[in-house]
Amino acid sequence: MIRINLAKTHAYAGPSTQTAVRLDTPVAQGQSQGLKIVSMILFLVLVIGYEKQQLSIKKANAAVSQNQLQAILAEIASFGSVTSIIEELEKEKKKVDEKLGVIESISKKRAFKLGIIMIMQENLPDDLWLEEMVVDKDLIHFKGLSRSPASIQQIVKKLEDNNFVKSAVNNELSRFKDGEDELQKFTIEARVKN
Repeated sequence: MIRINLAKTHAYAGPSTQTAVRLDTPVAQGQSQGLKIVSMILFLVLVIGYEKQQLSIKKANAAVSQNQLQAILAEIASFGSVTSIIEELEKEKKKVDEKLGVIESISKKRAFKLGIIMIMQENLPDDLWLEEMVVDKDLIHFKGLSRSPASIQQIVKKLEDNNFVKSAVNNELSRFKDGEDELQKFTIEARVKN
């Protein structure tokens, strides 16, 4: 077996070939290495420039955010303590609730009294008329005249049948003559539920 070495060596190559090969090879390698170094340095400079630009944008955004935070904190400080405001509002709410309770109880009492007056107005017989009405706490006194005692009892019965009246009683019933007419003078006392 025969071995052939195809590698170029100085001994077997001609002088013209050696010069060309020797001159081309180092120059081409040197240029490509130089281009690589220049491109790496250029890339590094571009990356550093981009990072500096982005860093300055981020710092500007951070400064704006910090100013906004300071403005919000100043506004919060101007409102004072939230807990003290809430405590004051709770105290006011309790006061208002107490007042509303009183108003509701008064309204209920008045509603019952108004209900009794409405019953009297709606159910007043033709031969009965009222002369006086006195409201005293939970009592209402009706004074009037009637042509017959049955009309008076009818009104008392209507009052007793309502659920907001505790009791209705005819306290006074007396006869008297007014000219030719014989009339009944009455006083009805109605007690209202509380």
